[in-house]
Amino acid sequence: MDRRTKERHELQLVCRYSADAVLSATYEGVTENMSRDGILMRWLEEVPLPEPGNTLTVEIDLPGGEDFGPRVMRCSTTVVRVVRGRSGAPMVGLRINKVRFTRSGRKRTDLAAMKMPNDRVH
Repeated sequence: MDRRTKERHELQLVCRYSADAVLSATYEGVTENMSRDGILMRWLEEVPLPEPGNTLTVEIDLPGGEDFGPRVMRCSTTVVRVVRGRSGAPMVGLRINKVRFTRSGRKRTDLAAMKMPNDRVH
């Protein structure tokens, strides 16, 4: 039974995540889809899977617009589910608890150059 109340948008965006608020030990990943209050994220096989109830800090690189440059969406999240995607790669569902937008001061990661758990992004 699907209990989602917000529309999902298929967005493959580069993100960084950590188990603490300061992103001290970060991993890079890619979002699969997003809604106003949630994120489904592809999880790399070599990174230990979180458990439902764990909290993660996630930073998502957003593209710039006409009136502003690139931004970062920094989210405090809670893991709500861990499943296997169509390719068998792990997917982590996150509930967004708090979000803040900041200017991007870091070099942008090229999505095409990242190691992917499946071949969906080219």
